[in-house]
Amino acid sequence: MLKSCLVLFLAVSSAVAVESRGATLTRNGKATSIIVVPDKAPRVCQEAAELLQKTVAKISGAIIPIQPEGRASAPASTQMVWVSVGNTRFARSKGVKPDAMKPEEIRLLVADSYVIAAGNEGPAGDTGRETQRGPYFASVELLERLGVRWLWPGESGEVLPKTATVTIAPLSYTFVPPLIQRYLRFGPAGKGGGEFRYGVKIPQAGLDWGDWPQHMRLGGSRKISAGHNFGDWYDKYFKEHPEYFAVGEDGKSFGWLNETSRSKLCVSNPAVLDRVVEEAEAYYEHCANPLAAAFSLSPTDNQAGHCMCQNCRKLDALDGPKVTWNFNTGENGRTRTPVHHVSLTDRYVTFWNRVAERLEQKCPHLLFGSIAYGVYRHPPLHVAAHRNVVMAYVGGDYTNDAMRSAFRKDWDAWAAKTSKMLYRPNLMREGYGFPLIWPTRMAEDLQHLARTGMIGVDIPNIHGHWATQGLNYYVLAKILWNPSLDARQLVDDYCDRGFGPAAAAVKKYYSRLMELTAQLAAHNGKRDRDVEGILARGEATEEDSAVRTLARTTQVSPWEVVYSPKVMMELEEYLVQARRLAAGQPAARKRVEFLSLGFEYARRDLKMKQAVARYERDSESREKTVELLKALVELEEWRKQQAASPAVGIVVGYYWFWKQQLEGTPAMRFAPVVVPEKLPGGDYRLSVLAFSWNKRITKMQLSADGKEWSESRAYEPRISWRGRGSVFVRFYLEGERDAEWSKPVSAKL
Repeated sequence: MLKSCLVLFLAVSSAVAVESRGATLTRNGKATSIIVVPDKAPRVCQEAAELLQKTVAKISGAIIPIQPEGRASAPASTQMVWVSVGNTRFARSKGVKPDAMKPEEIRLLVADSYVIAAGNEGPAGDTGRETQRGPYFASVELLERLGVRWLWPGESGEVLPKTATVTIAPLSYTFVPPLIQRYLRFGPAGKGGGEFRYGVKIPQAGLDWGDWPQHMRLGGSRKISAGHNFGDWYDKYFKEHPEYFAVGEDGKSFGWLNETSRSKLCVSNPAVLDRVVEEAEAYYEHCANPLAAAFSLSPTDNQAGHCMCQNCRKLDALDGPKVTWNFNTGENGRTRTPVHHVSLTDRYVTFWNRVAERLEQKCPHLLFGSIAYGVYRHPPLHVAAHRNVVMAYVGGDYTNDAMRSAFRKDWDAWAAKTSKMLYRPNLMREGYGFPLIWPTRMAEDLQHLARTGMIGVDIPNIHGHWATQGLNYYVLAKILWNPSLDARQLVDDYCDRGFGPAAAAVKKYYSRLMELTAQLAAHNGKRDRDVEGILARGEATEEDSAVRTLARTTQVSPWEVVYSPKVMMELEEYLVQARRLAAGQPAARKRVEFLSLGFEYARRDLKMKQAVARYERDSESREKTVELLKALVELEEWRKQQAASPAVGIVVGYYWFWKQQLEGTPAMRFAPVVVPEKLPGGDYRLSVLAFSWNKRITKMQLSADGKEWSESRAYEPRISWRGRGSVFVRFYLEGERDAEWSKPVSAKL
């Protein structure tokens, strides 16, 4: 569909007559225009009109009135410029034809007496309630041409030129975004996720995305459902139809009974095919908008328990690459037995094709989403995907060159076997908030994907690290709207618009961060030759991931090699220069301070990463253990202090992505340490180093003998203590369902 999507851009900009001056919306702080919407304006038009009104008011101080078209006087009779938003009669009289618009097409027309901001307002989802946001995106285009930018959510990220007179040059512009889905997921939902951060409610604190996704024109003309499916099949069918489900080589055992929501199907069973076809057809028939229908055929998450019956194995490519997964046996299916077999991709693609073939006549617009993931990530060898099957590829990484190379190779092989691809990487979690910056390499890859079958993206793990990884988010969103944009120009524009007189220093800062990120990726690529292992770790869910085996090596970590003290001083100096250069411009200075706050986090996070590496080389050392826990506690202290800041996002200590950095360390088994330091006068300063990834430490008690305890006090990592002999400390741990006092930890005084 979009093999050559870059060629499909409809972007035409032409000057009107030489004597035309363009449209003046405000003059000397007074409105010289009105915003006109259709008489029964849909919500998207009203929102677009309000965006124009609000933003122009911030620029000029003038509030442009909004009027329904039926009540507005003609431009010629009032000498007021008409700003027509949406499908107005006036826009149609100027040749804007809504019925002929392509998905999400936008139109901008500017002449002396009028401005037209129009776009596709048709349905965008299968429920019939979602609409395309063409008029809003056209209004965003208009404002960007006036110099407005939204670097990150919130007031400090909004870049507004200041002028009492706002004039838009003559223009005729049409654009159709090539990607039908541009979906970025903000933060994880649930535990450790998108609702609270250290007791601060994220939406109330202004820590959610706000209008930023709309300003960056995220969304799409349809939503491709390609997530894991069939998690409810056990409850619906297992009692009467156990033959629907995956079995072991004995034809009897089930490899997923310890977690029935992750049950796998016997896809060679004709009855399973019939039932899946029935469910997909029923979904299609109930769609309010069948043109946007998409049904997921992906297996449930977790790589355990795929079917090993003879008929399923006949669907596999016997010459395929070898993969390993678990088959859970024994009581309640809790004994994990590894299965070594060929990739299951040919099996699943064959099954997905059979569903698509059965329904291509009855459900002509229905797309079937599936994931290239886990033991079915490898490209198929002997079967190509049906034209109605959309493959969502899970992969990609900019912290490991070997993994990036493997991803590109895999993607191209998949693109040769299917006409529709969705990109669904986990790469945005890399660094866990550390300023790893990769916009140019990311843009290069996205442009390649757009040329080779990508019709959309579904990118999770955008955790709101706006002061450290915000440039990545910004360029990503821009490239998704228009893959032909030049990433380096976007970076320059980001710095020039946002940081004014400090732009040169900020560019040096980001340029150096990009160089360092590339060095880190090169080091990791050389260190870890097990590309299959890298890819598997990148896809692993919490349930799948085994406890990491510590490196036990004398090899120095890339975090220590690349980010030396000298390098960190250099980065800090760029920000010092930027702060000095921006001193006379409050808005630019505020943004520099925002970046500096992110760098404060980076220094603490790097200290923790390097301490983990040193601990792994000598895990028996108390000194290394104390160093690790001290770095971790200091980082958590900083996070709590910045709980209401948008600078560094919501990945808190108990969120499992961050936990992966700490597997096998004392932090993961709750091994607190108390380090006393004697002070003059007989007092001690105690460093109480405690961390728990799955429970919050809220209170603590101290004791001289481990029997008589002090009153509870809020946990703090630095306290004073007067005593002799030993000190005992215990902690109150609060989980989602329970709370308890920990076992005491002691230190000699």
